[in-house]
Amino acid sequence: MIYGTTGTEFTLMAACDEKYLLDHAKGFTSSAALAKNNIHLHVTNPSAKGHKYLEFLCAGYNMLYPEGSCTTSYDTIDISVYKRLEYKKTFYACNRFLVAADVMKADMLLVDIDCFIMQHIDNIDADIGLFLRDEKYKEWNGEAGKVAAGVVYVKQEHKDFLLSVKEFIDTNKKHWFVDQVALKRAYEAFPNKRYHVFDNKFMDWDFKPNSIIWTGKGDRKTSNATYTNKHKAFKNLFPLKESEFF
Repeated sequence: MIYGTTGTEFTLMAACDEKYLLDHAKGFTSSAALAKNNIHLHVTNPSAKGHKYLEFLCAGYNMLYPEGSCTTSYDTIDISVYKRLEYKKTFYACNRFLVAADVMKADMLLVDIDCFIMQHIDNIDADIGLFLRDEKYKEWNGEAGKVAAGVVYVKQEHKDFLLSVKEFIDTNKKHWFVDQVALKRAYEAFPNKRYHVFDNKFMDWDFKPNSIIWTGKGDRKTSNATYTNKHKAFKNLFPLKESEFF
């Protein structure tokens, strides 16, 4: 079951498990609030602490950007059905694509919870936005790598694209990169939609100063000083202390 929806204005959505929420959501929330963007946070199987932490994040967000909207949702599933660690990790990586169509009440930009919003993002004049590239990974017979999953735009009335992505993920084993392949297949299945193509000036994992989104890729979340210093800075800008809230 999925509980909660977005607001009704253009929104940035991120999804994760509770551990990632506690580790990364404060930096993302601060960055988005300071960039004056609405956000939606989704968590799978949150505990009482997880629910309280969502309240904490939105309270801080509202202090930084009172005119904005911070909404939340959660789902409850039996994660034990995924016996392999790879499948569990892949499920969490894909989960925003599995729940987005159910929670969206507005146009949405789906992003990673460990990204930072470095500049304000306006709504996009397109039906779908994808980060297309010409990589060819060995996984999935070379289909992985054609579409990066770190940023995906969907206009509300084109959620059929998301439903196609969800169906592919639901009906295939949760091998790594299944979300990228699902996005590629949906792109091929809907050739008549108006597409916006993102590039590394919009989202990058090299943390260039003029990029709009910095996304934490792999071990760069812990090993890259530019990323870790910015993460610390955004967390320090969050206006509430956990000890004062809990």
